[in-house]
Amino acid sequence: MAEEYGVAQMTIWQAIKLLKAENLLVSWRGRGVFVSDGTQTTEADEPTDESLEAVIERLVELEARVAVLEGKAKRSKAR
Repeated sequence: MAEEYGVAQMTIWQAIKLLKAENLLVSWRGRGVFVSDGTQTTEADEPTDESLEAVIERLVELEARVAVLEGKAKRSKAR
Protein backbone atom coordinates (compact mmCIF):
# COMPACT_ATOMS: atom_id res chain seq x y z
CA MET A 1 0.00 0.00 0.00
CA ALA A 2 2.84 2.36 0.83
CA GLU A 3 4.31 1.90 -2.64
CA GLU A 4 0.92 2.11 -4.34
CA TYR A 5 0.04 5.40 -2.66
CA GLY A 6 3.57 6.81 -2.55
CA VAL A 7 3.72 7.21 1.22
CA ALA A 8 5.89 5.82 4.02
CA GLN A 9 4.96 2.48 5.60
CA MET A 10 4.57 4.28 8.94
CA THR A 11 1.86 6.44 7.37
CA ILE A 12 -0.04 3.31 6.33
CA TRP A 13 0.29 1.80 9.83
CA GLN A 14 -0.91 5.05 11.43
CA ALA A 15 -3.90 5.17 9.09
CA ILE A 16 -4.78 1.57 9.91
CA LYS A 17 -4.45 2.30 13.63
CA LEU A 18 -6.80 5.29 13.33
CA LEU A 19 -9.35 3.33 11.30
CA LYS A 20 -9.25 0.51 13.86
CA ALA A 21 -9.78 3.05 16.67
CA GLU A 22 -12.88 4.25 14.83
CA ASN A 23 -14.07 0.61 14.50
CA LEU A 24 -13.92 0.84 10.72
CA LEU A 25 -11.28 -1.90 10.49
CA VAL A 26 -10.81 -5.11 12.42
CA SER A 27 -7.66 -7.24 12.54
CA TRP A 28 -6.61 -10.68 13.66
CA ARG A 29 -3.03 -11.73 14.13
CA GLY A 30 -2.01 -14.05 11.34
CA ARG A 31 -5.14 -13.39 9.30
CA GLY A 32 -4.99 -9.74 8.27
CA VAL A 33 -6.88 -6.46 8.45
CA PHE A 34 -10.47 -6.28 7.22
CA VAL A 35 -13.23 -3.72 6.84
CA SER A 36 -15.48 -4.06 9.88
CA ASP A 37 -19.11 -5.00 9.50
CA GLY A 38 -19.81 -4.03 13.11
CA THR A 39 -20.31 -7.61 14.28
CA GLN A 40 -16.74 -8.88 14.30
CA THR A 41 -14.53 -9.22 17.34
CA THR A 42 -11.86 -6.59 17.47
CA GLU A 43 -8.24 -7.14 18.34
CA ALA A 44 -8.95 -5.51 21.71
CA ASP A 45 -11.09 -8.53 22.58
CA GLU A 46 -8.26 -10.93 21.72
CA PRO A 47 -5.18 -11.62 23.84
CA THR A 48 -2.39 -9.12 23.44
CA ASP A 49 1.24 -10.01 22.90
CA GLU A 50 1.88 -8.97 26.49
CA SER A 51 -0.83 -11.21 27.89
CA LEU A 52 0.33 -14.12 25.75
CA GLU A 53 3.89 -13.60 26.91
CA ALA A 54 2.69 -13.63 30.52
CA VAL A 55 0.82 -16.89 29.92
CA ILE A 56 3.87 -18.45 28.29
CA GLU A 57 6.08 -17.29 31.16
CA ARG A 58 3.66 -18.81 33.66
CA LEU A 59 3.54 -22.09 31.71
CA VAL A 60 7.34 -22.28 31.73
CA GLU A 61 7.33 -21.74 35.51
CA LEU A 62 4.69 -24.45 35.97
CA GLU A 63 6.59 -26.82 33.72
CA ALA A 64 9.69 -26.37 35.90
CA ARG A 65 7.67 -26.99 39.07
CA VAL A 66 6.11 -30.14 37.63
CA ALA A 67 9.55 -31.40 36.59
CA VAL A 68 10.78 -30.94 40.16
CA LEU A 69 7.73 -32.72 41.58
CA GLU A 70 8.03 -35.55 39.09
CA GLY A 71 11.71 -35.92 39.98
CA LYS A 72 10.81 -36.18 43.67
CA ALA A 73 8.11 -38.76 42.92
CA LYS A 74 10.52 -40.88 40.87
CA ARG A 75 13.11 -40.80 43.68
CA SER A 76 10.45 -41.83 46.22
CA LYS A 77 9.35 -44.79 44.10
CA ALA A 78 12.95 -45.91 43.60
CA ARG A 79 13.45 -46.30 47.37
